[in-house]
Amino acid sequence: MRELREIALDPDELEVIKLIDVDGLDQTGAGKKLGVSRITIQRIYKSARGKIATAITEGQALRLNDQVRGCGCRLCKIKYPKGGE
Repeated sequence: MRELREIALDPDELEVIKLIDVDGLDQTGAGKKLGVSRITIQRIYKSARGKIATAITEGQALRLNDQVRGCGCRLCKIKYPKGGE
């Protein structure tokens, strides 16, 4: 069996996908819940959807990247208030 190429989905991307696609919030609502702008949510959502679509259409593995924590953006400061611990 061949080794699958991996595409990493960052924690902020997973959270935004969950809020919009699972919980049914719109981008504005997701932004309010996370304390960031709609534009930030839109950027994260676009990145996440692109990674998911690439993984599905190209037969690649989607890996949840739990190593990325506390990059310094407002979303990370909310999710990881102790700097990634």
